[in-house]
Amino acid sequence: MAAAAEKAGFHASSEAFKQAVEVLPNAPEPIVRCAFISQLIPLARAWDKDGGAQGHAEVLKLMQTALDSLEDDVEEVTSAGQAAVLGIVRLLAPEELQPHMLASLDALERHPDDEVRCILAELVATLAADAESVPAEADLLPRLLRLATDTAYLEVVFGLPRLAPRLPQEEVNSQLMPAFRKLAADRVWLVRAAAASALPAIAGLLPEGEARAGLVDLWDDLAGDTSRWVVSSALTALGPFLAQLPADSLSDGLLQQLHKAVQRGTAGTDCLMAAAGALPAVAEAVGAPRWAAVKPVLSALAASADKEVLHCLARDLPRLARALGPDRAASDWLPALKEIQRHGGAEALAGLAPQLAQFAELLPPERRGDVLQPLVAVLRGSASWRVRTELTGQLSQLARSSLAQVVEQSLVPSAVQLCQDPVAAVRHAAAAECAAMAAHLFSLVVAPTGPSGLTGTASSAGSAPAEPSASLSRPEAAAEAASSARAGAPGEADRDRWREVLESLLQQLKCGLARSRSFRSRHSFVLVCQHILGMQAVDLFQQELLPELLKLAQDPVVDVRLALCRLLLHDEGPLNSLGSAVSALREHSPQAKSRAAADIAVPAMAPQKK
Repeated sequence: MAAAAEKAGFHASSEAFKQAVEVLPNAPEPIVRCAFISQLIPLARAWDKDGGAQGHAEVLKLMQTALDSLEDDVEEVTSAGQAAVLGIVRLLAPEELQPHMLASLDALERHPDDEVRCILAELVATLAADAESVPAEADLLPRLLRLATDTAYLEVVFGLPRLAPRLPQEEVNSQLMPAFRKLAADRVWLVRAAAASALPAIAGLLPEGEARAGLVDLWDDLAGDTSRWVVSSALTALGPFLAQLPADSLSDGLLQQLHKAVQRGTAGTDCLMAAAGALPAVAEAVGAPRWAAVKPVLSALAASADKEVLHCLARDLPRLARALGPDRAASDWLPALKEIQRHGGAEALAGLAPQLAQFAELLPPERRGDVLQPLVAVLRGSASWRVRTELTGQLSQLARSSLAQVVEQSLVPSAVQLCQDPVAAVRHAAAAECAAMAAHLFSLVVAPTGPSGLTGTASSAGSAPAEPSASLSRPEAAAEAASSARAGAPGEADRDRWREVLESLLQQLKCGLARSRSFRSRHSFVLVCQHILGMQAVDLFQQELLPELLKLAQDPVVDVRLALCRLLLHDEGPLNSLGSAVSALREHSPQAKSRAAADIAVPAMAPQKK
């Protein structure tokens, strides 16, 4: 309708749609009423643009149609009606608001249906937040507060923060805050829970200092409520609420109330999960000097047998560790990690999987291996392929920050094992990580004084520590080399150890993948080679992997040959730099390449069925 009205113009379309505008709002089918109401905004814009005064008069009628739809008994229609009112009100002049909108709102305020008054409260809050459409003179706060004495409690609670930014601070303090405190003490638990959820937004409306700190007592009351749903809402809001408060306003009572909330026998999973989510924000707010008052909360949550709570705690553990620092690792957050692993196993530790590399960097260097190895083993055996994929995507990053022993004993076997995973997404991610890990290790064992091609390869692999610049003086170069060594660059004594790790990885790639009886493993080996070539690590490919790749040219499984063919056809840039080596590969098995190329071409050449 709107497109036709815009194309035909006001006079033609208003005459054509006259009957539809009168009949469709009362159509018996809700889907028809909803579809028509959704057309009111573009229709009003088209008529207001082309119809002049007559068109604007029709726009006022469409506004009344939208307001009438708020009394519909179908939720989809009333939602469309609210949207229509919000859109058409922008076309009205300020002096038209009272006769053509506010008067209708007064009538709806007296409507006998509770649901209509709830819809009205939501609409008033949205209108009040729209400064472009409704001027401050409309004075919608008293209307919203009047609805707070009715059944529209929830809509009013969530509407007050949206309305408040348009009010003078005087009115916020004298009218809005007393109404909000009254709602926070309402006899209906659902209203109190809504007030707890809105507390951070309300705090943001008050000036910093004592005014905001005065809400701490209100949070204490909500966190000590008899309803666990109210307690859960208060705990969920605690993190954003603390972000609005000055650091010195965190009372001992607030911390004690948090401890009581998780210790209470009636505390359900939702309360404990909310407390676990708020704990990092509390730790950041109280700081190290007052952490002792919060530590019992961490201990109580870690001792929970609920896997959902432990999953939530594991998810936020890196942030908590960052807030507490490495000094409290042994006394606080590492024991909590052990409790999570003991009570929750892989299911709970899955929350830590997306941030495992970040968490590993927070671990004290002397404890990193002992903590990381069991974590990787548990997550690697997770029943969820998504968790295994999240772990896989961080293996090369973990290798860069771990000791050689951890890489060799944990990360290398994990990467190769995940290349054999039954889920293709895990295998593909593992192939990329194996390649990145191999390129990184190769860069560590390449001698700085070696051939120019090796040094370039190490740099292009994306993992090599920067060598001292040739333009530096000898003392400056020595100082930079020492700095790089401290940052993780291997010295001569470490180079042999990293070479052993690289040889272990390459050996497992060859024996575990390239020579495997599973075609999926052999396919993963080709993908590893492809990723290594994509990193321009040509020397690593030529010296260590090319001979095994040659053998796969005669593989009996077509998927393996196809993967090899794609490597040959689409990665000719890096392969061409091998010179005679790539010629050996192509001359060794021209029939295999032709066969694989034919496998690719056959589906495209096959005649289509008519």
